[in-house]
Amino acid sequence: MSSKHCILVSMIVFCFLLVSSLSNAAQSGIGNVESNKKAVSSVKMELKPLQQTLVASQLAIPYLYQLLLSTIDNVYAAEHELHNATGCMSAAIDDELKSYYKPYIKNCLTKSYSVQDQQSAGCAGTDTVNQCMDKLYKHCIGGYKGGTGNKGEFIQRFKTALDRSNDINVKSKKYSEQLQILLNNIP
Repeated sequence: MSSKHCILVSMIVFCFLLVSSLSNAAQSGIGNVESNKKAVSSVKMELKPLQQTLVASQLAIPYLYQLLLSTIDNVYAAEHELHNATGCMSAAIDDELKSYYKPYIKNCLTKSYSVQDQQSAGCAGTDTVNQCMDKLYKHCIGGYKGGTGNKGEFIQRFKTALDRSNDINVKSKKYSEQLQILLNNIP
């Protein structure tokens, strides 16, 4: 017998054994078709919003939020550099970023969201899990009210810091230019 014939005979025997074992299981009640359908459908069922709790994964954090976390670190580092150079920035922003805002964001990116949370965030049954998770992240992070409990004050502190930073930048540039002129004119 050739190898092709051996393979063909083996496949026929395998199919016969498979059909016969399924037939025996169905006759004995073990292979109840309805319970098999439920088992198969539960295995194939995709995770969907508004059906169960969704758990955020540290491994699946969208780029936008990874960028937000790294920007907080960059602002914190830049503020420290500026503070060391000028002694003029407030420690309140440091505390807000490192002690409150960043941990709050990390919590939003790693927590479990109930069906009620999903509804509050505006998830729809037609959303994909990623779409719903994005809504949940925005809703959770957007709910941050600052260390004082007032979101307006939280945002205003950063606007004030930005204005001061821009003012320092203008004055520093002017100072730098004047120092350069001075150095150029020293005999």
